[in-house]
Amino acid sequence: MSSQFAVRLVVPPGQAEEKLALLAGETTGIVEESDGTWLAYFADRHTAAQWGEPFAVTEQDWSANWQSDWQPLEIGQRWYLAPPWSEAATPPGRLRLAMTPGPTFGSGDHPTTQMCLELLEHAIPPAQRIIDVGTGTGILSVAARELGAKTVTACDTDPEAAKLARDAGISVWQGSTASARSRTADLVLANLPGGLLIDFLPELRRLAPVLLVSGYLDTQAEIVEQDAIIHEKRASGEWRAALLSYPEDIPA
Repeated sequence: MSSQFAVRLVVPPGQAEEKLALLAGETTGIVEESDGTWLAYFADRHTAAQWGEPFAVTEQDWSANWQSDWQPLEIGQRWYLAPPWSEAATPPGRLRLAMTPGPTFGSGDHPTTQMCLELLEHAIPPAQRIIDVGTGTGILSVAARELGAKTVTACDTDPEAAKLARDAGISVWQGSTASARSRTADLVLANLPGGLLIDFLPELRRLAPVLLVSGYLDTQAEIVEQDAIIHEKRASGEWRAALLSYPEDIPA
């Protein structure tokens, strides 16, 4: 039975972006607990010990903990997020989305993903061609498809993420957006850490006239939203998400 090691982390307000950047490439998964702490998972004890006091967690423990903690959630007006093993009936008028366990970001538990889902309810018409940049598990791509998007394409540099999205039936390529033509979509979805999102903004704006972005912090909002038309916006703690367009990107 495979095992990994976990460390419980206390993340002070305003330091989530910095902590995520430091953990990138080190952790095999992060779970944000209800008390605001993070449970970070690592492949070996040595790496875990650099972040705190590690304790062993078997794959069976991970699955059992995940199943005991995760209950169905109603998000926005349309969504019903449920783990695959849940037998609860989908409430009338809601669309069911699976919360996928595992180390790849985007299972639906994090506020940034939930805010994306809320905004997505209002973003599909008339945005019919969708690109999901940094798709993670593919949950936002699946949601866009459920809402009736004409085409949904996803990309991610992480091979595990690309596989998960492909397993969900999403057309996905592993790699960057560099090979995509300008204005190849009506709407770009990008749930990315704020620093990465800021770096990627010019590229995202090249791909589509409307952006649904999430993952940035309140302290980064001025940079992300500068010169933008804000169609809708969401906030959850220090996290922000918005549906944006930029007048200078729209041909006269």
